[in-house]
Order: sequence, then C-alpha cells, then structure tokens
Amino acid sequence: IFSGVINDHSVVPQSLSFSNLYGAIQSSAPTPLSAVLQGVSGSPVLENEYNPTLLILFGALSCLLFLTFGVVNCGVAHLLRSVVRQEPVFLFQDFFGTIKKNWKQGLVIGILDLVFLLVILYDIWTFYLSYAQSYLMSIGFFTSLGIFVLYLFARMYFYMLTITFDLSIFKILKNSFIFAFLGFKRNILALIGQILLVVLSVSLIMTGMLMALGAILPFVILFGIGLFMGYYASYKVIKKYMIDPYYDENGNPLKLDEEEEDLEALESEEEQGETA
Repeated sequence: IFSGVINDHSVVPQSLSFSNLYGAIQSSAPTPLSAVLQGVSGSPVLENEYNPTLLILFGALSCLLFLTFGVVNCGVAHLLRSVVRQEPVFLFQDFFGTIKKNWKQGLVIGILDLVFLLVILYDIWTFYLSYAQSYLMSIGFFTSLGIFVLYLFARMYFYMLTITFDLSIFKILKNSFIFAFLGFKRNILALIGQILLVVLSVSLIMTGMLMALGAILPFVILFGIGLFMGYYASYKVIKKYMIDPYYDENGNPLKLDEEEEDLEALESEEEQGETA
C-alpha cells in the first residue's frame, strides 16, 4: 500500500507555492530570474493518490491487525516461554494450540494494548511538536514518555500471565502493572537490550554497504530476540512471586499449612451449604 504500486497517480508542481509564484509572474513582465524560479518550482513530480479501493483495503488490514494482535502475541509468548524453560518447542502445534485456548482473552487484551500504544505514541508526538512552546507542553512530553516506559514494562507480562494462569482480564492488567515495579531491574535491562537491537538495525540500514542486512534483521532477528528479552525477564519475575511459593520443582502444588487447610475446608463447607 505505502509503495504506491496500486495507487492513483497525478502530476503536480514540485513546490506548493508554485501557484502563487505563477500568478505573480503572469502579472508582471517576464525576466530571466522569474523564468528560473518558474522552471525550478514548477517542475512536475509524480504524486500518489489514495483511491476508494485502496482506502477500503487499508481499513480491512487495520481491522485485521486489531483482531490478530493479541492472539498472535499469546502464541509467541507460549513459544518463548518454552524456550526460557528449556522445554521442547513444537512450533505450529504450540502456536495455534495456544491461540485456540486463549483467543478470547488474547483478543480483548490485544485490542486494549494496541489502542493504548497508539494513543500514548500520539500524545508523545503531539507534545514533542509543541515541546518548546510552553512549560506545560514540556511537562506533558516527559510525563507521557514516563507513562510509555512504564507501560512497556507492564506489557511484558500481559500475554505471559494470560497463557500461564487462569485469571480475569482485570487481574492480568493489575498484576502486570504490579510486576512492572517488582521486576524493575530486569525490566529496564530488557528494555535497554531491545533499544540496542533497534539502534543496531537502524544503523545498518543507514550504512550503505550493509543496508540489505539491516533490512533483513527485522524479519529474522529483531522481533524474535527483542520479545525473548522481554519474556525472559518477565517469566523470571512471575516464577519468583506466583509459581515458586506454591509449586515444587516438578510443578506439583505444595502442601498447605494446617491453618490454610482449615480455612480451605471451612470455605468448602460454606460453599456446600450455600449450594444446598
């Protein structure tokens, strides 16, 4: 779509001010300088135009992105969790099996995730354009930037919690923001690693001789290694606070203390009484 292959095309002057310049030239006697200005600013260029078919296609692909963003992230999180655990990975079976199992929560969380990312990026860009105009705009820019970094920490846990535990969407989001602070050291290191990967890819693209390598990296290394860094950091924190205290090394639930057993038995009796 952005390449312009299926767009409509039109020929327009190179300069947006050509119409004003042309009117001024026509209202006075032509001179060598006016002829040069008219030739430079009025040189024709080819411009892409969006036709209705292209707009419909663009809208359909945008909707497809919103519908698939969360479920794909769930499948990828399951694959990378297996890598972190050093477990066997069955690529397509694990990926599509996880999507089938978690598609409802993944769909909702993916839509919320993508919408918030778009909103916060729009805020950052808006405040950045007005950064030097007022003190409030500067505060808004740094505040939005801080919220964005905190959200990047939290979203490392969204999909890992979704595929690992049977939690409601509210609890997934709540625990993710809690872990954003509890695992701050790991989160910041993972974010720094991801930024370095992006800088490496951009640097290779900007380098003429290595441009092809820089263009290939996003499809081969960038997203996979970047997500692995985030999930490696997040799973270690989740394991420390939500798995190790309640399960042994073999994944079996630990035996409850006597007080906890009595409380559990009492709650069970109450539930049976309510059912009766």
